[in-house]
Amino acid sequence: MGVAALIAVVSCGTQASRCTAANCNGCCDDTGACVSGISNVNCGKGGVMCTDCGNGMCMGGMCMGGSGGGSGTAGGSGTAGGTGTAGGTGRAGGTGTAGGTGTAGGTGTAGGTGTAGGTGTAGGTGTAGGTGGTGGASAVCGAGAKADHLLINEVSVQPTPAEFVEIYNPTSAPIDLSSYYLYNATFVSADGGTDCHYQDIVTGAQCGALFNDFSLQFPAGATIPAGAVQVIAMAGANDYCNTFAKCDAGVFPEYEVVLTGNPDFAQSANMRGQADIDGGATTGLLTNGSEDLVLFQWDGVATKVKDVDYVIWGTNLQVRTDKTGVGTYLADTPVANQKPAGGTTAATTSWQRICTNEGAETHTAGNGITGHNETSEPLDVTFVSANKTPGVRNLTEGP
Repeated sequence: MGVAALIAVVSCGTQASRCTAANCNGCCDDTGACVSGISNVNCGKGGVMCTDCGNGMCMGGMCMGGSGGGSGTAGGSGTAGGTGTAGGTGRAGGTGTAGGTGTAGGTGTAGGTGTAGGTGTAGGTGTAGGTGGTGGASAVCGAGAKADHLLINEVSVQPTPAEFVEIYNPTSAPIDLSSYYLYNATFVSADGGTDCHYQDIVTGAQCGALFNDFSLQFPAGATIPAGAVQVIAMAGANDYCNTFAKCDAGVFPEYEVVLTGNPDFAQSANMRGQADIDGGATTGLLTNGSEDLVLFQWDGVATKVKDVDYVIWGTNLQVRTDKTGVGTYLADTPVANQKPAGGTTAATTSWQRICTNEGAETHTAGNGITGHNETSEPLDVTFVSANKTPGVRNLTEGP
């Protein structure tokens, strides 16, 4: 899961009088010499001119983070689509009141403790959302209005230090996250072994503490303001901040999962619940190839959970959910008919939502918190693979 990309020093080969793509696997520096292309001041590959990454970092011959704007799905580069203020601050460990209020207000108590490690600071509020324009997303998303519930907005699965999940509140009111969960331990055994499902949290049998998986609850009192995005650093805020330059400007992830060996970051609240914090520290908590990521709500009392958003990638049907025939749940989309996010991601890219209306998702007779069938979303249309934009909505996101 989340296997970190290993960046090898590539030999430039025989020195030539003029550095070109034909004789250089790295990049050409200011003197015309071929260099490896993996340093922050000389970054590049394929014989291009070297780039100084500034306050970003060079990964795989590409600058990541810093002041450069990611590219949109329609091509061309652009500056980040709006920025937001840091979503409150807190103190490492202990308990206390929520760290600051957001645009829509709301306070809460500190984030409690959990097997995912450490104690949490107050959930507080989130970073301001902001967008960089709607581009042409509506052409593929259709004319439907924005979703009336919380959304998974971006998922970064590699390298391990850069794993994060971004959520977005498209509604006109703040949302209390205290009873919201993030889950990725779904597994349907093919040989009669143990099955794992998020809906089994009502009996305590949801899994989540093994196999580099998780079943996490947001901190008590955490809120996300209307129109805001928030980030969960899945490998810990320390690794996240060592990867993305946003922290240098004082913009930290709102939440973190503290993995074994990583420090507890004072500016980010701890997620509660279960996580394989030992295995995750080695190979990450998000599988690169095939995985589910479920956002759901449960009040701790009801006999059923409520789906909020459901994102899958890859082709493994054993990590998908279909609650059809389970208790009094309504029918979900059969796993073979579910549409995963298309394409693949790399060290510098992530899966990003471009349709805030969830495209052609079925809006009635579903198990969703507002009645949708969240397993019916055509993720191959509503998500794209693009340069990472943590804490900022995709430049082409619409409608």
